[in-house]
Amino acid sequence: MVAGYFLYEAAPVPVGLGLGALANVPFNLVQGVFGLVSAGAVYLALFRARALARL
Repeated sequence: MVAGYFLYEAAPVPVGLGLGALANVPFNLVQGVFGLVSAGAVYLALFRARALARL
């Protein structure tokens, strides 16, 4: 995910930040970690409520 964001932001046509896109990498890493932790918490809550068995 982070590599995809970097490649998109560094590409000359859509955004064109070049190496300046490296400045966004730490924030994209934080976003990725937060997404993983949030997804894990939601999965655990649904699993404990036995809601996943009904899907």
